[in-house]
Amino acid sequence: MNGAGVLADAPIWMQDWARSRNDTARPVDSILANLGEPPAYLKDKTIGGRSLSEQLAKTLSSNYDVEQVRSALAFIPATERSDWLRVGMAIHEAGWEGRGFEIWREWSQTAPEKYNENDQVRTWESFERPSRDGRRVTLATVFHMAVESGWTGNNSSNQNVRYQSGVDANIAVPNGGELENPVLSDDDSEISRLAKLSLIEYERTRKDAAERLNVRAPILDRLVEGQREKLGNDSKQGHALRLPEPEPWPDPVNGAELLDALAISIRQHVVMFDHAAETVALWAVHTHLIDCFGISPRLAITSPEKGCGKTTVLDVVARLVYRPLPTANASAAAIFRVVELQRPTLLIDEADTFLPENEELRGILNSGHRHGGSVIRTVGEEFEPRSFSTYSACAIALIGKLPATLADRSVPIELRRRKPDEPIKSFRFDRTEHFDQLARKAARWARDNADRVRGADPDLPAGVFNRAADNWRPLLAIADAAGGEWPARVRRAVQCSGASTSGDDQSVRVLLLSDIRAIFAERKLDKLSSADLVLALNAIEGRPWAEWHRGKGLGTNGLARQLAAFAIAPGTIRIGTGTPKGYQLAQFDDAFARYLPGREV
Repeated sequence: MNGAGVLADAPIWMQDWARSRNDTARPVDSILANLGEPPAYLKDKTIGGRSLSEQLAKTLSSNYDVEQVRSALAFIPATERSDWLRVGMAIHEAGWEGRGFEIWREWSQTAPEKYNENDQVRTWESFERPSRDGRRVTLATVFHMAVESGWTGNNSSNQNVRYQSGVDANIAVPNGGELENPVLSDDDSEISRLAKLSLIEYERTRKDAAERLNVRAPILDRLVEGQREKLGNDSKQGHALRLPEPEPWPDPVNGAELLDALAISIRQHVVMFDHAAETVALWAVHTHLIDCFGISPRLAITSPEKGCGKTTVLDVVARLVYRPLPTANASAAAIFRVVELQRPTLLIDEADTFLPENEELRGILNSGHRHGGSVIRTVGEEFEPRSFSTYSACAIALIGKLPATLADRSVPIELRRRKPDEPIKSFRFDRTEHFDQLARKAARWARDNADRVRGADPDLPAGVFNRAADNWRPLLAIADAAGGEWPARVRRAVQCSGASTSGDDQSVRVLLLSDIRAIFAERKLDKLSSADLVLALNAIEGRPWAEWHRGKGLGTNGLARQLAAFAIAPGTIRIGTGTPKGYQLAQFDDAFARYLPGREV
């Protein structure tokens, strides 16, 4: 090994001294023999009681190896992006090229909910090697982070570990020893200092600091932001999110007994039908298994009026699900950013007050229904296009009904107001130990049965297909894996939800088709004029046609616009001696077959 190799991670002052004497290409022994006396400004320099020459010898006699780095990485979570960037930059700086990328990628994959192969490659390629005398994020940063997380320096290869601390301290750890009193590396100290500055002070020094650290300013912003979060001093309004994850129960859990206990506990606090409580129980367990499914159905908690227990359901669910994030309002940007960072279970209350008018947010929640759902936004000063994941579990509570596109992606829970003679227990936030235990048991059962659920292909009840089948398939898979009475109970819940019926409530246009079909069948005709058809529609009690537009009934032009979505247009027809504009029954055959299956006119 030559001097250049072993000096690559030495302190900057030591590298400068050695390079000034043209010794970086010589063997280690030659460097030690030929450096001679240090300059006056370094002669009295000591580190932990060691002279400069003693420290240099310690530096040159130690070196990182791959197993030591892997040992340290095993103690560093790959979930925080700022830590992920620092580790990547340090490994890239080590100069291991393709091997270094594989080490970084293997470590990144320990956080599968965050791992993105394309992002991994792009970010690695964006790291710039600094100049030889520039400041760098080195492997010393990795060892410091590992020590903070409990690493002691032991590793499978049982070799010495070198740890850079402070300005220039390199400590060789004997076999089986521990790293004691680690100090921040140069780069860590600078980032920590920047994180403590006010926003104005940081902005004034940002560019100069980026140049000193030889990193791009956007990368420095991320590192400083991550350090601010750790210090609890991010100078931002609000507070950082801390989403709880239940610790799995220590013993194996019976799935059927777990679901029984969940359904009973839910019904203790809210008046609801049995099939509704069973659906909520299954949905809560599905949040712990979300990566096992291609679809995460929204849980639609609706009621005709206030005071029916919607908020209480969300309070109970929040104690049972994986990473609960309750909110009574949210912007589209906040939702996709928090999903990208933490993959929470979104628990949205009072949705009737903001969701119907917020098309952008509805689009985000719609795309999050499917694994791989995402949005594209530009970020940073360079306006780099980035993909943000939107896939997450989501429960939505509101008065009335969800917008059609969200309702189509949901399993429904309809609540009703409690009668005076229906007893329930008040939900108290200071007495949730029972729910906390159930959450831990759900986490354990999910961990033990993930492979079984992931590979399941459950039988669907008759008449359940398309998106309704997608929504219920995860809950059916969980019930089948749990066993007992739950396979039958979940299929009854599907029937009670209306998923297996064509219904008149799928959308306004499908409702219109259903009424038109009924009118043709009642009159036993094969053609109707537009005027007669809208007259018949407006006469149907309980339908929206009579007050279609500002209190006025549906007209012939409005009817034509709605039917155009099904490629059905009015034409001239002959009725007796007249030739009005109207519709032939045969024109509707394709639409009836596709949107109203299972019935004949």
